[in-house]
Amino acid sequence: MKKKLAAITLSCALLFSVAVLSVNAQAPTEPKIVFMTDRDGNFEVYIMNKDGSNQQNLTNNPADDFAPRWSPDGTTIAFVSGRDHMGWEGDVYLMNPDGSNQRSVANTPEGEQDLGWSPDGKQIVMEVNIAPRQIFVMDSDGENRLQLTDETMADNQQPSFCPDGRIAFTSGRDGNGEVYLMDADGGNQTRITNHPATDREPTCSPDNTQIAFWSDRAGDLEVFVTGIDGGDARNITRTPGHHWPSHWSADGSEILFTSERDGNGEIYIMNSDGSNQVNLTNHPGYDDRPDLFEPGAGTAVSPNGRFKATWGWIKKKTE
Repeated sequence: MKKKLAAITLSCALLFSVAVLSVNAQAPTEPKIVFMTDRDGNFEVYIMNKDGSNQQNLTNNPADDFAPRWSPDGTTIAFVSGRDHMGWEGDVYLMNPDGSNQRSVANTPEGEQDLGWSPDGKQIVMEVNIAPRQIFVMDSDGENRLQLTDETMADNQQPSFCPDGRIAFTSGRDGNGEVYLMDADGGNQTRITNHPATDREPTCSPDNTQIAFWSDRAGDLEVFVTGIDGGDARNITRTPGHHWPSHWSADGSEILFTSERDGNGEIYIMNSDGSNQVNLTNHPGYDDRPDLFEPGAGTAVSPNGRFKATWGWIKKKTE
């Protein structure tokens, strides 16, 4: 009896410690970038300092783990993992910033790909691998899954939340890839770009006045920036090779992007006007999909009500 009670006590203690680990996950105290890389033979989620130093593997799993995204408060990293699927089919997983407590929150037969957090951290938007591909949103715990797009003849992909709560995404409904915006419930789907070339992977600036995306309208894939209404699109990378944007800094002064100018994927950072393009990863492996967390940028409440988020421009706009 004593041994059984001891075993039960130990089991309860372990469960409690796991729960505490999840609740008390600490956000980084310095700016950190997460990204995906195949340098270990398959894609893993890595973390590094903003200057590219101290690159570390967080996932350490034989399956492909990719498309990482910081929660607004910095206590959680969402990513897609193929550990329950084959190839690029994957499920949405969450983990702590140190790689601990990896758990699935969207275990579905069709699988997911690109994803993003809502500004308040309560929802995750994602591309779901049905035919054609569609955009869904769910609570950050995987509940209340809702389909937002329903184009029967075209893919809708690469969604990301804008700071005002709308969702930027790519749609092929016009015969080529174009950038669209829609409300968080899927309403008011509006085309932002209108060009015979392909425009894809939009990401909104922190002040919600601009959208960065990539386009082949200049030949190579280049990073373009346009107004939130689609006006004044301009090429800011202007460098041979393919490039695509991934994330703006909290103050909007910098953009993280992937570049293949060196013959493989590398993570770069540049000023938002395209100047001062700097290679951060410098590795022969393929590095992609960077996302930046900057602590102390704001004071929004996260889903569990205990932590602070980092979308500082919202605080500034309401002061």
